[in-house]
Amino acid sequence: MDSLQTFSGEHGFEDWWDRFGKTHPEYFALQPDGTRSGFPDPTHAKICESNPAVWEQWLKDVDKRLELNPTQVAFSAAANDSWTSGHCVCERCRAWDAASAPRRMFHWQGASEEHVALADRQVRFANTLGRKLKERYPGRQLYVSILAYGLSRPAPISVKPDDNVIVGSVAAFFSDPDGLDRAGDNEKHVDQFKAWGKVASNLYWRPNCSGIVQRGLPLSTRMIADHFQVLKEAKAIGIYVDTIYRYWGLCGPAYYLAGRLMWNPDQRAPEVMDDYFSRGFGPAAAEMKHYITLLDDARGAHQPDRTGVDGKTNPYDGAAWAKAYPPAFFEKAEAIFKQGRDKARGDDKFARRVAYLASGLEFLRLETESRQLVDDIKADRNKAAALEKLTTNWKRIEAMAKEYPFAIPPHFLTQIRKKPVDINPAALSDGKTPEKPLRKDLDIIK
Repeated sequence: MDSLQTFSGEHGFEDWWDRFGKTHPEYFALQPDGTRSGFPDPTHAKICESNPAVWEQWLKDVDKRLELNPTQVAFSAAANDSWTSGHCVCERCRAWDAASAPRRMFHWQGASEEHVALADRQVRFANTLGRKLKERYPGRQLYVSILAYGLSRPAPISVKPDDNVIVGSVAAFFSDPDGLDRAGDNEKHVDQFKAWGKVASNLYWRPNCSGIVQRGLPLSTRMIADHFQVLKEAKAIGIYVDTIYRYWGLCGPAYYLAGRLMWNPDQRAPEVMDDYFSRGFGPAAAEMKHYITLLDDARGAHQPDRTGVDGKTNPYDGAAWAKAYPPAFFEKAEAIFKQGRDKARGDDKFARRVAYLASGLEFLRLETESRQLVDDIKADRNKAAALEKLTTNWKRIEAMAKEYPFAIPPHFLTQIRKKPVDINPAALSDGKTPEKPLRKDLDIIK
């Protein structure tokens, strides 16, 4: 399947409302109020997948794409994002659903309803398009791609994808192997991926490296190695990582391992990492391996992001982070780095690499301490002193971003979801805390 290396994990209909909303409203999902309004918005409008006119328009788009790029082999029919909102309620679309599929909550303008998950509907849609592709282009191997995403993460019950349908599973276990799909009955994302592996002959993994990693938690090399074993067992054809954050100071070794295993998943992860430490850190290789092992152990022993499963605790609170990374962890890690610096002294290249990796540890310490300070400020415990220390920590993080570009990703210094990151003093403004303007560019790393 070498020809499939050009497929992508994109949504398939993001421009359709702008193109056809006025001229062909029948292309779009029927809403409970009887309209085809494009809810929730033009980029996220859902399609009436059982409508033959939609199939023909999709094929016309394929024709034009092939005119522009005759080598393209895969074409997206993946539902638009905002995955809980606006799906079609027409009788034909709902007839494609499996009555025994897991239940999910659906939302429309002014209405909500529990209904079965959508994998069966979306696979039937993809199979229909795939068969029409074969009729239209006999002798050519062309593929339809869809995403097992949101309300279609659980595998289909009554239908299997055809041999020219590619499924991208957006099972979110990249940063947490035991992560749960809270949209349903807390099924494990990894189990949902494995279930798709039993029915799809062309399955790839399209995870988001998001969740708490977006806030600064390290990735584990051990976790990455385990993920690729799951992919091999499912006979996955590829991986497409979306929104991977550039925490090279903390996640660099895991990024490296992931890249190497994407290139050749038959490599043994311990050998790949031994090579990484040897060539990357020279005389300090043993110390850096010791540090990453310590980091992996801490990441595996406690998952701060899992504290929110009961719906009562905040996965970003200081107590969760302090439990994951107590003072003893930092004392041990800093002692390892002291030994590494001593061994790398005299070789500028290796010394700088040790210092770069150490910047990740310092950032993790500042992050962990700052989350506890935020808790203190919100609880009005020694608020003035906590705010002063939080401000000092934030200034140090900003300075580190200049000293070690990409050890901390640019978005952390700007905003997350249009708000200052939660350990930025500007996020705690109550009329007394001075606001800082959000950065509009990447000047912090220039």
